[in-house]
Amino acid sequence: MRINRGEYEQIGKDANKLRRMRTNWKRCEQNVENANKSEKMRTNCGECEQI
Repeated sequence: MRINRGEYEQIGKDANKLRRMRTNWKRCEQNVENANKSEKMRTNCGECEQI
């Protein structure tokens, strides 16, 4: 199967996005365990819930 460069770049972007979401999700779980984390962590947790 051949894919053109544009499609390949899009796949790469999607993969990076998923990786970031997964990282945010891990941060969420840590934040739930430790409610004293920074405000930034709480914001990331909100992003997770929207996913």
